[in-house]
Amino acid sequence: MARGSIRKHERAEGVRYEVVVDLGIDAVTGRRRQRSKSFKTKREAQAAMTTWLTEIDRGVAVDHSRQTVGDLLRYWLDTHVRPKTLQLYEDTVDRHLAPGLGHVPVQKLTPATVQAFYADKLAAGASAWAVAACHQRLKQALKTAVRLGIVGAQRVRHGHATTRPAPRDDDVGR
Repeated sequence: MARGSIRKHERAEGVRYEVVVDLGIDAVTGRRRQRSKSFKTKREAQAAMTTWLTEIDRGVAVDHSRQTVGDLLRYWLDTHVRPKTLQLYEDTVDRHLAPGLGHVPVQKLTPATVQAFYADKLAAGASAWAVAACHQRLKQALKTAVRLGIVGAQRVRHGHATTRPAPRDDDVGR
């Protein structure tokens, strides 16, 4: 069960309420992680704390990160892919994923963005196999992002951030 608190601060410009929520221990550094934010009213502070605590309990609360999909894919290739498959995976990432989605922050990646990427690739003449390979690589990298705490597990699992693209008519029967 996550914990949080609300502190009242009286300042020259008025009263502010600071919400501090405990996010647990960072697996890498071993240090305590917290999120805090100030609000003008106690009611706003209570609403924010309730939302954050619910997100933490559901497993969707993550630290803010500016990491892009391109950075995540590069990290995943460097740390999680075996040498025998590295060249094939790098080809998919470098030719398709990095140019199309590499600039998007991982935490801003939406199912609509991914589906638009798949549709653009198919419209540009990419084969259904190539788009399916993109889907697999992106899915694998996002699983790594969940383990690292960059993206909430619920967002990837239930948000269907990587829904398999539908095959084109000319690919049916091959």
